[in-house]
Amino acid sequence: MLTLAIAMLLSAADAPATTTPAAAPEKPKKICRVVAERTGSRVGSRKCLTADEWAVKNRDDAAKLNTMDQSYKQTAQ
Repeated sequence: MLTLAIAMLLSAADAPATTTPAAAPEKPKKICRVVAERTGSRVGSRKCLTADEWAVKNRDDAAKLNTMDQSYKQTAQ
């Protein structure tokens, strides 16, 4: 057992110390879309978000539309 430990220490000492530079964290890719402004202008503006941010925005927008639709159906009855 002791010889195994000594052999491991010697092999570790013989191995050259290599340092690999830490890779910079990869930035998420942005997706740009032209969105209509609520100012009444026909000219849209460009909005750039990550795929996750677009998914959250789409989900929130769908929830808002669903809420408005439900309130419209309640007032129409």
